[in-house]
Amino acid sequence: MSSKAYTKTVVAFANARGGTLVFGVDDKTREVVGVPSEKVFQDADAIANAIADSIAPQVLPEITVKCARGRNLILVEVPVG
Repeated sequence: MSSKAYTKTVVAFANARGGTLVFGVDDKTREVVGVPSEKVFQDADAIANAIADSIAPQVLPEITVKCARGRNLILVEVPVG
């Protein structure tokens, strides 16, 4: 998972009206594909670390794991910066 694309999106959300990034949904088809259970918390931590390490001034999104259609999703809720 490349952090460059989603950290740019986090900055854009923070500079605009905020927003929510959803990991585990196919961008083109919008199909819920999920994040594997054995990796979901590891990926959530990696996302949090990439955001903390890459963005200044610091943006503090709320990162949660939700279940949709029996599959795990990682939600990154970015507040207005």
